[in-house]
Amino acid sequence: LELEANQFVYQECSKADATFAAETLARFIEQLFYELNNQKKVDQQLVRSLESCKLDLRRFGAKYTADSSRPYFLGLHEKENTVIKATHKKKIENLSKGDIQLDSIDPKKVIQNISSKQLTDDEESILSKGLQFCIETKIKNQIEFKTDIELMAFSILKHLDKPEEKTLNTKLTDCIRRAANQALKINKNKKIINVKKNELIALKSLLKNKDIVIMKADKGSSCVVMDKQQYKSKVHELLSTGNSFRKMDEKDKTGKTNTIEHVIKTMEKKLDYRLTELKKAKKLNQDDYDFIKCTGSRCPVLFCQPKVHKNGMPLRPIISTTNSYSYKLAKYLKKMLEDARPKPKSYIKDSFSFAKLIQQQKPSKHDMMISLDVESLFTHVPVQEAIELAINIIMEKKKKEKSFTKLAEKDLRNLFELAVTNTPFRFYDQLYMQVDGVSMGSPLAPILADIFMNHVEQ
Repeated sequence: LELEANQFVYQECSKADATFAAETLARFIEQLFYELNNQKKVDQQLVRSLESCKLDLRRFGAKYTADSSRPYFLGLHEKENTVIKATHKKKIENLSKGDIQLDSIDPKKVIQNISSKQLTDDEESILSKGLQFCIETKIKNQIEFKTDIELMAFSILKHLDKPEEKTLNTKLTDCIRRAANQALKINKNKKIINVKKNELIALKSLLKNKDIVIMKADKGSSCVVMDKQQYKSKVHELLSTGNSFRKMDEKDKTGKTNTIEHVIKTMEKKLDYRLTELKKAKKLNQDDYDFIKCTGSRCPVLFCQPKVHKNGMPLRPIISTTNSYSYKLAKYLKKMLEDARPKPKSYIKDSFSFAKLIQQQKPSKHDMMISLDVESLFTHVPVQEAIELAINIIMEKKKKEKSFTKLAEKDLRNLFELAVTNTPFRFYDQLYMQVDGVSMGSPLAPILADIFMNHVEQ
């Protein structure tokens, strides 16, 4: 654009002025293209405006001077700003009026109620918004809010030019405090406007009902309402079927009672022992040690998602390992695997890539496209075999790049086993252990399952 602008101006025009014109034009054209791309049908009026803008530059460039052109381009900029300001003003006025009338959703399409409870209209209305719907709330704990903002700021430090810095400078700290205080000031007079009052009452009523369970469906964004007893019965049946799970004994090998606290502390000690050994041997640096080490962790929790698209509505087990003793270890190993793993031959990034790939094919009338499915993939992955495949990938990378990791094969095996084997979890107050397969909910699960399936393909 800078070159194009220079072609249409007289010699007495400075390069700075030409650049200014080109940059202003670029912003204007960029905005028009943005509007075009966000419309389902191309607006011919916008296309004409785009062409007119180009012609204006040519026409205006024939008599281009710094004094006469600046007001022209600044006028375009001001006009654009005026439109944006007017749009935002109208939006704020609409938001300030109170309840917002959202597009109505047919509850029958997004709610699967198989419980004995008859949902009221208000209960259906609030559930039809989806389990990911964010209800506006007020900040209740001011100290916790300010602490969260400061923690966020500290987490940004590692991405700065000086990662060795451990404290925030005064200027940044003051800025953070002002932002927090401003948010708290606005919070005082804030009104919840994205849900109706009777919908909030209905939501509280659903929360108090201990006889039902509300879950996200395995596919899509719909939710399922089920009687709690039926849900528990189906989960217990799932846990007792096959060899993937077993109920933990009441006492461990030392004779101590297997309470949730005792089991988690035991696993934390095992992990801490391994990490300390690796750190002493200088196979793990201080930053990685600090990242993986965990204290005060929570026990992994089992929950299930109904497969509403299948007969009998079977459940998909998911063990949430967030903030558990092995969660950060799994993230660390996952990152290592991603960096070490070559791209599989059958790799397809997403559905768009598949659509592009399939368009390039010229199938004959005898060709057939098939889809291979694995029933309950994660729980059926042979975990030890998957671990060995993962270790081989990392060691192959280490042969090519000696500095990739200082961990030996034995060290990797110990860490992988701590991360994904014999995972303790609870379902309500009962403790279980996953003895085979990988737990869906662990950061390592998808990549280990993918590595194993790629091995099967080969």
